[in-house]
Amino acid sequence: MEDFRVPNDGEPEHLLAEVVIPLRTSATHDGYWANAQELVEQLQLGPSRIDGPAKVFCRRGKYKHCFMRMSDANDVECQPSSLQISPELSIQITIEAVSNVCLQA
Repeated sequence: MEDFRVPNDGEPEHLLAEVVIPLRTSATHDGYWANAQELVEQLQLGPSRIDGPAKVFCRRGKYKHCFMRMSDANDVECQPSSLQISPELSIQITIEAVSNVCLQA
């Protein structure tokens, strides 16, 4: 995960989290699909959980795929969504401050 909320001269804080979730094979790309709600639930249970406020997304091609929002009070908002998982069983997640614009295409 890359957390851009931490002031570090524009460089993100790099974080690693491991979660165990069910995956579905993909017929359209090399890799897998994961349920965003299951990923968020498992991520928020561990020590690498994301504290708010935050906007969380991954890339789907050139598009930001926003799948989680965290409030100041650490309330999680997550819609049902499929996330692309690489053949290496990893996903790059970006965390931004809520003030930035984030649209799902």
